[in-house]
Amino acid sequence: MSSTQSPSRPAGTPTPMTRQALQLAMRVLNLAEVYAKPHDMSQAHAQVARCLKAMDDHASAESFLGKALGWSALIPGVDAKVDLLCELAEVTVSLAELLPPSGEARAAALDRCRDHAHEATRLASHTTDPKWEVTVLLRISDVLGRCGDHDEAKQVQDRAFTLLGLEPDPSADGGPPADVLLAAAPSQLM
Repeated sequence: MSSTQSPSRPAGTPTPMTRQALQLAMRVLNLAEVYAKPHDMSQAHAQVARCLKAMDDHASAESFLGKALGWSALIPGVDAKVDLLCELAEVTVSLAELLPPSGEARAAALDRCRDHAHEATRLASHTTDPKWEVTVLLRISDVLGRCGDHDEAKQVQDRAFTLLGLEPDPSADGGPPADVLLAAAPSQLM
């Protein structure tokens, strides 16, 4: 049980605060729809998705993030799109983890997750901040690891380490383990 969950509240039951946050996010989305500006629509859909994710409704969160991603295509640059692709990959892998291991729905969710992760990885080098590229790559590496794609996760992680100027393959020469390098990475991002 998480430290924020009360003992009497079953997992997945929204708190009054999360319900209020969702209601507010829906009001903001309704206001954004009046002018339908791409940035505002993308942000409003993404915020609704974040509220739904906090309520453990990953399927609905994925849907709203998909709408946010659609609006982000109308925003100049790739930063918003890359961030949404990372969120979509994270939400979709969380959804997959809740589904039966041998089911078709889980396999389909993992395929969608991988698609989002691959697109985010492809676009990461086009972001406006090279340091943010490292953050994106580490997020995607984590998602791919959760999908069970450990070799691919390692390749993406190695790319991030290389951008940080760190040794990308510490296991090959008996160097420090990856968790030690990851602990050092935030200071490299500052």
